[in-house]
Amino acid sequence: MTTRTVLPQWLLTTELSSQGEATGSIKGAGSRSYIDSVIGRAASVLGALLESDPAANVKGLMQSIGPVPRLIGTLLLLFAGAVAGSFTALFGIVALLLFVALFSRVKLATLLFRISPAIFITALVTAPALFSLGVGEASGADLLRFSIFGTFFSVGSVELYGWLFLVTRVTVMVLISTLLLLTTTRVALFRALGALPLPRSFVSVLFMTYRHLLILLKRVEEIAMAKRARTIRAPRSRDLRSWFASRVASIISRSLVTAEEVAQAMVSRGFNGTISAGVEPEPAGRRSSIRGVDCLWLASSFFVFFMVLGS
Repeated sequence: MTTRTVLPQWLLTTELSSQGEATGSIKGAGSRSYIDSVIGRAASVLGALLESDPAANVKGLMQSIGPVPRLIGTLLLLFAGAVAGSFTALFGIVALLLFVALFSRVKLATLLFRISPAIFITALVTAPALFSLGVGEASGADLLRFSIFGTFFSVGSVELYGWLFLVTRVTVMVLISTLLLLTTTRVALFRALGALPLPRSFVSVLFMTYRHLLILLKRVEEIAMAKRARTIRAPRSRDLRSWFASRVASIISRSLVTAEEVAQAMVSRGFNGTISAGVEPEPAGRRSSIRGVDCLWLASSFFVFFMVLGS
């Protein structure tokens, strides 16, 4: 004798009404919810920043440079971009970076996608510096002048030049950092940091932060998936926001507890401030000698650095 299992009608129906009945059209359950949208975007952004880009494993100009010379040259270019005093110097650095990116087989669209948020945020935050307040007559240097409730706002050539220069400087520095991250695996980057004369505790904390961010990102995705798998009726947007805020507070609290437990476990096992996995430089027998491409990259970086200082 066989037993037949009868499934409820609501489980067989893919559409729900706003009251949760299995007859109407769904409002919010079938579409992308607030939680899915926020977590999906955050996971994609953080995943792209934390995980190594496929371009780091292809054969190219930047990838053929040793991790330590690559990092040193990038730091020199960052200093050059920070002290550059003219658009000519900044555009020269951009030209060098685009040349390197082209022969490193880095897609221009990927590069622009990575740096565009920083450019937008910088331009938005510094936009008030464009305007000057006044009640007098218009100056000949004003490019734009308008009045709101009796208060005059003007945009002068000096303010516009300063704003464009600041945005350009930030763009150059973000472009330098992004090119390094796109062409370097995270393991090679931490090993290069470990080879530099930096405090071991600093590199260790940086490495542990990176590992914990990956774990935290996975935990958030699992919480969202569990919530979605246990939801039958379409929740209201206000309820979703309240639930999401409570989960964020819970994740922060659990992260603090986990950090304390990990620290106590490491100290009890004789932790001396140095993490060997992924942070320590390669053994001396396995290190490759300075090659011509390394010397060329370092020479170019030093040349740009001193040219910017002398300009």
